[in-house]
This record gives sequence, structure tokens and C-alpha cells, in this order.
Amino acid sequence: MDPKITLFVLICTAFTVFQAPAAQFGSGDVTFTPRFDSTDWNRSSGECKIRVRIDDEAEVIVYGNQVSIRTLRGRAGTDAGSECTSPLPVGGVQDFNFRKTDGRGRVDLTARPDNRSGRAVFRVRDSEGGDDKYTIEFRWSGASGLGGAYDSGGGFVRPGSRPGSSFSNNDTLRVCMDAVTTRIQASYQGGDVDFASPAVDQRDVIQGEAIAWRGRDRQWFRYTCRIDFHSHRVRDVKVTRR
Repeated sequence: MDPKITLFVLICTAFTVFQAPAAQFGSGDVTFTPRFDSTDWNRSSGECKIRVRIDDEAEVIVYGNQVSIRTLRGRAGTDAGSECTSPLPVGGVQDFNFRKTDGRGRVDLTARPDNRSGRAVFRVRDSEGGDDKYTIEFRWSGASGLGGAYDSGGGFVRPGSRPGSSFSNNDTLRVCMDAVTTRIQASYQGGDVDFASPAVDQRDVIQGEAIAWRGRDRQWFRYTCRIDFHSHRVRDVKVTRR
């Protein structure tokens, strides 16, 4: 083989090996709580300005009072000063509108926060080099009956902790969490369980999502508790993998 061709092949191979890790960089998720301008969270309408820095491609997921950035390609995304008037109701909303006000790339709404998931999912695509700041503004109204109560201290509640005052009965919430934790740990072989923004409707139902942790691994679940609010007993609990 011609020495020049051999040298060219070696250079191309070395360049490919050197570049390969970049495609896998930033595969983790980032979760944060935006700033809220009020503690009156039991609202049927509201708005958010989600400000993030994205490099290449990522999903921005809004659920309750939490925002997650799932990096698909490029460096891991970060919060850049997100704020909301109140959490997005986990039971879904009837009217939802959004617009991109910052960012050079494209933002698409890939999942609406309806009554099946309660999550708003945005896909951000930025083909330019380096990251850029994106602002996603959205408004909602017409919250369903499951949009009610949130723990105002943060996005996740652990059994035994004291939820915010928006819950009328802390003991009832705790027995639901205990029942869900027992069910998840039995199927997931132990580990801590955190709860994301439980919601209570007027039919004695508590519904929400939970994360089971086992080391660095995690698994999301959806749960529903039917509660006797007078006796603080769980009538029925259903847990499914998300």
C-alpha cells in the first residue's frame, strides 16, 4: 500500500476514535425546582417561564413543581433562572399554550399535560456549536380535579416527612405513602422511595408519581390510593411502572 494512503487511513482512524466519546457525553438527567412567586398553589390557571441552557438536543419535562432536563445529545442542560406562578397541575389541564421567546434553535411540544400524564414535554434542537439559552413560556387553565394539593417545601416528599399546609390531613397522606412504599419495595427489591407532588381530589383519591432508588438506579411509578379520610385507612392502592 502506498505510504501516503496508509498515513491517511491512520489519521482518519485516530480522529474517529478521539471523537467517539463526544456522542455519549451528557447522558444524565438534571432535575430542579423553579422559583414560585406565591405559596397559593391550589390554582386552576397559571404560567411558567422555563429558562434553560441547551447544547444540541434535549427534552425539557415539566411535572407538578419540578422540571427535568433529559439530555439526548451534547453537554448536559442546566437551569438558567426558571420561574412559575404555581405548579403545573398533575391531573392535567384543558387549555395549554406555549411559545419560545429565546433560543436560536427549535422547540416543539411533544406531550401535552392532559389528564393521562399531567406532564408537558418539550423537545429542544440546537444544531449550532455550543449551548444557547432557551426560554419556554407557557400558560394553562382548566385544571382537572386532580390538580389540587402540593407539598410547598419541594418537589418530592418522603414518607414520614410533614407535607405542606395545603393538605387537610397529613396523617391520611402519610398512610397512602406508606402503602405505596410497601408495594414498590416489594416489587423493586428495596431502596428509598420519593414522592412527586401528590394530588388529592374530592373523591377520597390520592394520585401521583414516585421514584424508587436503588443505588444510582431509579424507577418511576404511578400510584393511586383510595382513602377513608375519617379513619385514615387505605381502601385500595394501585402502583404501576411508568
